[in-house]
Amino acid sequence: DFPRAPDRTRPEVVVVHRPGAVQAEIRVGHLLMGGDVEGWEDLVVANQILGGGPPGRLQQVLRGALGYTYDARSAVTRQRRLGGFRIATAARTEVVGATVQGIFEQVDRLRTRAIPGSELSDEVAFLVGSFPRSVETRQQVAGQLTEWRLIGAPADALESYRARIAAVD
Repeated sequence: DFPRAPDRTRPEVVVVHRPGAVQAEIRVGHLLMGGDVEGWEDLVVANQILGGGPPGRLQQVLRGALGYTYDARSAVTRQRRLGGFRIATAARTEVVGATVQGIFEQVDRLRTRAIPGSELSDEVAFLVGSFPRSVETRQQVAGQLTEWRLIGAPADALESYRARIAAVD
């Protein structure tokens, strides 16, 4: 058993000042439920919509619309009792504040507004269609099975993964 993670009542910002730097690395994170609970697939789909790749909202807004960054991505980490969520990007120093604000606006938008049907269906189709690429080799299959078993997933979890992703609404 692990101790409970500390509750956060407000965002915490850590700044490492580097005089003369022209660019800043930005990381945003949050603790998530463990991967051994139902509903994890909802987080996978939400992450894909937010920043799982180039069509993600972070990329569309921070790079495409505002030109603040070259790349902005998010990821969810699945572990047995405690998962993690993170966003990573870099921005010119003069737009760091606006970039961080843009990140929080997109996270809030995902949390508080309905996802348009076409956006949801496109990202679900991508996740379902691209999954076979993650189990092409013996090593990938072994890695996937190991991850699933370590989090305590049922024996058929890998085989039913795409169906569970496809069912996210």
